[in-house]
Amino acid sequence: MKGRETRNGGANGRDRRVSHFMKVPAAVAVLRDRYGEANARKVALTEQQRARRARSKKRFAFWGEVAARIENGNCNNAADTRPAAVEGPPSRM
Repeated sequence: MKGRETRNGGANGRDRRVSHFMKVPAAVAVLRDRYGEANARKVALTEQQRARRARSKKRFAFWGEVAARIENGNCNNAADTRPAAVEGPPSRM
């Protein structure tokens, strides 16, 4: 294989493919860098439609989260979007 290039030109950092195995903030960053704001959202929505057709709940949820974060301009970790934890033991009524 000397002299032949691999299909992706080598496994370096800038040739990353986005998949549902990535963390959402990383996927948002890669899509924004590669396509820009508007086109990145279109790509995410297209992938969400493909996930719906494939009946994959994980992929559908992932691409929905990516599209929402691109639309809202939020690419931070999901820790700030989670509801606050309730302090103390659960109440029994």
